[in-house]
Formats: sequence, structure tokens, C-alpha cells
Amino acid sequence: MQHCLILTHWQGNIFASEDHLDAQDHRQRTIRFDGDPQQQRNLTSLRAQPLPVLLLVDQLQPQEDCLRVPADALISVLPMAADSIEQLLANGQAGLVLQSIARR
Repeated sequence: MQHCLILTHWQGNIFASEDHLDAQDHRQRTIRFDGDPQQQRNLTSLRAQPLPVLLLVDQLQPQEDCLRVPADALISVLPMAADSIEQLLANGQAGLVLQSIARR
């Protein structure tokens, strides 16, 4: 199952850990992206993205204090400029975009 997320900002120093990266989505939820010493591609790719960013992930595991994306998850960055995503958020249209993507 695909899950669509809009990440709005990083939590803490994005280079402080090689085993995870924490972000906050547009709903103020903490999203933890796990890394693995053998698999850093997801974390490296995410660190390079300007925020906000629109993502599709194939695994999203609810935890007590966050939503966790495992190291072996498939993460796709959708081709939408950060400025355009900011406008959608400012206009209250994030839900419409997420619904539209979910229908595909």
C-alpha cells in the first residue's frame, strides 16, 4: 500500500545520526525514517530534498510516538516544487492533493 506524505521540516540535526532521520509532516506528526549501515540511500536522498516535499512510501508503521518508515521501504519523491507545495499548504489544499494521489 502506498502512503503519501508532505514533509514540512526536519526535527533536529539531519546529519546527527546515520541510523534514522526525523521529520514532521503537514499534520504535525513525527515521521521517523530508519537507516541501516548497509542501506543509506533513503536517508541520503531525503537530506538532499528542499522542504516541503511530497513523498510516496510503501511502508508506514504506526508507533507510540511517531510513524516509522523502515530502512528497506521504497520512497519516491514526487516531482513538485517546494514553492508549489508551500502554496498548497497555505491555501489549505494539502488534503485535496493527497486524495488525488491516493486515487491513482
